[in-house]
Amino acid sequence: MLKLDSAYDRTPFLSYDSIYEEDNRSDLCSYKIVLPDLNNKQVYVYGDMAPESLKSFVHCVREIVEELPLTLSDTAIIFESYKGFYPPFPLMK
Repeated sequence: MLKLDSAYDRTPFLSYDSIYEEDNRSDLCSYKIVLPDLNNKQVYVYGDMAPESLKSFVHCVREIVEELPLTLSDTAIIFESYKGFYPPFPLMK
């Protein structure tokens, strides 16, 4: 987790806008980052319009996730609370 901590520390989240999206495009990659440590600041990205430092952070997260040793499980997951669940921003045209 040191790699993730380091990437988080060098990413200037407070300087980011809350939405980065490409207009007139469809079926692009999107993600939303919610930062509880920064007063629940949210950054939504649709397409490739994000600052390079944010792209670098997301790349680091994806690398870590890809390296996780996941095991299939036949377990029902029940979400009893939506606390901490933030649906994506709707696209406004």
